[in-house]
Amino acid sequence: MIDINNAASTSQTAIGCFLFFRNFRPAKIIHLASGLRGDRRDDLIRTNVEGTAALLDAIGRAGNFSPTFVLCSSGGVYGNPVSLPLSETASCEPLDEYSKTKLAAELVTRSSAAQQGFRLIVARIFNIVGAGGRTSVMLPDRSLFSLPDRAFPVIGFCV
Repeated sequence: MIDINNAASTSQTAIGCFLFFRNFRPAKIIHLASGLRGDRRDDLIRTNVEGTAALLDAIGRAGNFSPTFVLCSSGGVYGNPVSLPLSETASCEPLDEYSKTKLAAELVTRSSAAQQGFRLIVARIFNIVGAGGRTSVMLPDRSLFSLPDRAFPVIGFCV
């Protein structure tokens, strides 16, 4: 298990991810790890920016490896939209520390994708659900994650 939210394990995170990527070479990586809105600024930076950078560094060090990387960001990067519905090309003007660190993670990831040559998809999600999650952001029971007869493998854990 690799916890990118543990400040003491940032180098261990990179090593653990590197070994995983070198040995298994997944075709797709979905990066959902994140601090939560309302967390301390230092924790948000450590998780959302530095943790993402450690993960991306591990991909680069695995060598000859070009996965599709899905970065799960936040709709909060848009700030207060000028018009609705939002377009993916709308300007980003995050209002809080959480959204600012999610935008910083996007920038770090875009840079790494350009340097390392992997395909990048940025998903600016507005709500997410997970173990230990806050009920105020939960999706209904019949969310898109509840697909009948389909396995959705998860590696890692939610804190």
